[in-house]
Amino acid sequence: MSYAAWNKLQKADYFIFKKNSNIISKFNFIFVLLNMFYAIRHLYHIKLTFMHYVYDPKEFAAKIDAYFHYIKGEYHIEKAPSTSSKKDTGLTEKIIWDRLPEPVLLTGLALFLGFSSKQELEEYERRGKHKLQLRRARLRVEAEYEKRLHQQAPTGAIFALKSMGWTDKADSALHEAKPKSLRIEIVEAGPQVAGSEKDVAI
Repeated sequence: MSYAAWNKLQKADYFIFKKNSNIISKFNFIFVLLNMFYAIRHLYHIKLTFMHYVYDPKEFAAKIDAYFHYIKGEYHIEKAPSTSSKKDTGLTEKIIWDRLPEPVLLTGLALFLGFSSKQELEEYERRGKHKLQLRRARLRVEAEYEKRLHQQAPTGAIFALKSMGWTDKADSALHEAKPKSLRIEIVEAGPQVAGSEKDVAI
């Protein structure tokens, strides 16, 4: 084999090798992307089920009860002289708040339970191990807002309940009501109306 033929063969082999290398690189890149996708999906699943490794059902329910107890605040009672105008040397009890009460909040419940976002709470409520306890906790939050509907200026409670999926009955009836149509049909009866005086028979 001549040197020129050998040189051409080497160039052809190099071209084929380079082409195959590009194809292999593309497949490697796709393989790496797929591995990253499954790794992220696995980590996301672990994140959603992290409560499975921290709480059992009783502990999780106790944690929920602890939140509703926590928002009531903490106080102690001190005895102080009476400030009434009447002559009274007795002592009266006065409540001193160490930590003021807080309103019940769905986001507050999420933070207290260890979730990092409201979306994570809702996702765990759909697929988590303790989803039944979490749904009951949401119902307790809604019940607190429902109580405020019987107080003055319940606008904030109405807005909160609507954001949780509640709807007004009037609005629902309005959307569900079908539009009604009125049909008028003129039926000719009796003698035909004359078009002019000539058509009138005497």
